[in-house]
Amino acid sequence: MKIGFDLDGVIIDHTDSKLILAKRLGYDLTPQQTASDEIQKIIPSEILSNIRSAIYDDADIAMLANLMTGAVESLDSLKKSFVPIFLVSRRHNPNVPIDFMKAKGLWPEYFNAENSFFVATVAEKNSKAKEIGVTHFLDDEMNVIEVLKDVPNRFYFDRFNLCGDGDGYTRVVSWEDFLKKVYGY
Repeated sequence: MKIGFDLDGVIIDHTDSKLILAKRLGYDLTPQQTASDEIQKIIPSEILSNIRSAIYDDADIAMLANLMTGAVESLDSLKKSFVPIFLVSRRHNPNVPIDFMKAKGLWPEYFNAENSFFVATVAEKNSKAKEIGVTHFLDDEMNVIEVLKDVPNRFYFDRFNLCGDGDGYTRVVSWEDFLKKVYGY
């Protein structure tokens, strides 16, 4: 077993930053509406692109994010079980997320230059996962789940419980739920 993780919306919780930035731009969202698959239904793509740029590339804003509830404990459990873990994230500038992970104690404790990969496209995410032999992948965007065809066990992180189960992936609502489904208990 080799487990791959997305970064934003899986390990990093940008909910508060999205709420603040959207409000400044005239959009009054609920936390549930900040989920990656939901926010793009509400906010036009050019405005959403500006929000994403701020939370991903502006170091000051990026550092305001939180870690997803249960992420550290779950990563620690996987590390203690000697399960190889990988980060495969669509980030154009890896310096900001690496600095964030250093500040939060994730780098190099769980992720480092050997097991972290930053790619430009969803297709590259699938290629990288295949190349490194990822057998399980956790992501919060359905379009990514659909493209990860070379990963046998795909998990859709639906922490706000907004959608139902589907074919070709397993839906999880928390890190604890993810570990239960990975380990089968």
